[in-house]
Amino acid sequence: MTARPLPSDPLELRQALEAVFAGRATIGVPELAALIPLHRETIARHVAAGNLVGRLKGLGRTKRHRVFTIADITRFMQHMTEAAPCPSIDPS
Repeated sequence: MTARPLPSDPLELRQALEAVFAGRATIGVPELAALIPLHRETIARHVAAGNLVGRLKGLGRTKRHRVFTIADITRFMQHMTEAAPCPSIDPS
């Protein structure tokens, strides 16, 4: 999978996500990091901040594995595009 930005158009975004999720219910952090593209630690920070909701996979206590559904990623992408611009560069 090549790391390229996801489309901003909602229909194109949905099609790109459906292609990645073909035959799968969830993807893990490595696949998500390649898809968006974001570093794994950045994804972990978004999860900790509540911007990205995922599910814990398995029963591990030492090394927890998160997985994400297509709906989780769609909500996250909408949240990221609707976020207020940085005050230091906002022209208003």
